[in-house]
Amino acid sequence: LTGTIKYSTNACLIDAQIVTDWTMTGVVVDGNYTAYTVGPTSDVPWGVRMEQCVNCEVSGNHFKNLYRIGVSVGHVSAVACTAIRVHDNLIENIGHATDPVVGLGNGIAVIVGDGVSIKNNTVRNITGNTTATAGINIEPSLGTHTCANIEVAGNRVSGITDAHGIQCYEAFV
Repeated sequence: LTGTIKYSTNACLIDAQIVTDWTMTGVVVDGNYTAYTVGPTSDVPWGVRMEQCVNCEVSGNHFKNLYRIGVSVGHVSAVACTAIRVHDNLIENIGHATDPVVGLGNGIAVIVGDGVSIKNNTVRNITGNTTATAGINIEPSLGTHTCANIEVAGNRVSGITDAHGIQCYEAFV
């Protein structure tokens, strides 16, 4: 997958569910803040959302102007994403303090993952109004979700408003 994707309606820009051996590289993902209107939490513009994915890589992309999350690994499924690589991306201008649904921003979020590598990304200008706001957030939510074997190395994180540069909460890293 290569090219430019610009958000214009309420939906995730790239929604990868139950995908194996997939690579996304060289894509500009522009959330176009102004296009979002109030809608279901699942419809808020995210760059890429992976669910139950195996052996996938997101590298060398530019994620910008997204209301909620740049790259999400796992979300609502109890089945972990495994062997996921998130490397060498530029992720900027994520989250919005006036988001009417939740008000959090994450450059990279791992909610359900095992064997996830997050390396050499530049994550900057992340905003939100909850404690879940972070440049890189490893945070299983809901009782059935777990994170294990998470590698976070060589990332540059700056300009985080109202929360954490890197947050690991109840994860095994």
